[in-house]
Amino acid sequence: MNITLWGTSRITHTILKGLLENSDLNITTLITTNIKTTYVQLIELCKTKEIPVTDKPTGYKGINIVASYGKYIPEKFFGNPDSIFINIHPSLLPKYRGANPIVGAILVGDTKTGVTFHRTVKGMDEGEIFQQFEASIVPSETAYSLEYKLAKLAHEKLPNLLNNLEFITPFAQTGKPSYADRTLVNFDTAHIDWKTPAEKLKWFIQAYFDNPIAWTKLDNKILKIYPGEMIFISHDYTPGTILLSKTAPFVQIACTRGLYTPGKLQLEGKQPVEPKAFYNGYLRFNKTVLE
Repeated sequence: MNITLWGTSRITHTILKGLLENSDLNITTLITTNIKTTYVQLIELCKTKEIPVTDKPTGYKGINIVASYGKYIPEKFFGNPDSIFINIHPSLLPKYRGANPIVGAILVGDTKTGVTFHRTVKGMDEGEIFQQFEASIVPSETAYSLEYKLAKLAHEKLPNLLNNLEFITPFAQTGKPSYADRTLVNFDTAHIDWKTPAEKLKWFIQAYFDNPIAWTKLDNKILKIYPGEMIFISHDYTPGTILLSKTAPFVQIACTRGLYTPGKLQLEGKQPVEPKAFYNGYLRFNKTVLE
């Protein structure tokens, strides 16, 4: 079975590895939005496997798999009666249509999500569903870890779907749709508001862990906050107050009804450091209120 793969990212890379493990599937081409900005390991894998790569699609008959392509595909392609386009979406559609379903799920504290294989249609993530598979979201889940979990799930399930495609009847999406579009993830949206209640703040920092990383300001410099641990406790500190101590956990940051200990901290222009190293280097900022 010949397959054309559309995608640009780490997710695409994981999907491609899964397809290559199945000898019945032949990847004829990788189509990306821009070869220069495509995930490097994806390009390298294609070179190793002698898979042609292009960012100038013309028209591809047969089966097309869309996995994190990052751009609308023109209807002249997916509307061709000689082609089948299957999109891999990392949520249980119709929940979290759009470009950022993984961040959307973690931000609100969902405990489950999944992968949907659906038809590519003109409406964003509105196509009929071939199959769906659930996955759990554990309390410590970050956007990075959940992306890998869902990509691995799709990697495992996709070959079986393709090998049995003629026996699968797609069905319409049901229920009220929700959205997690491109505006959800950018530098500004990753700015931490320390007045946020503890539980939501924990989700926030875990959701914005990859690109971008959740950040705040210390001494007019960007301070990136890596996922860590939250202690749910009442206190009298101003939200955003950074508390440094010579014993573990070394760094705690006050928020509404909680104290947060980052896994790592990264001051602008510096490398990420553990809390103990941050304490040793920045004790002068003890009880400073982060912005």
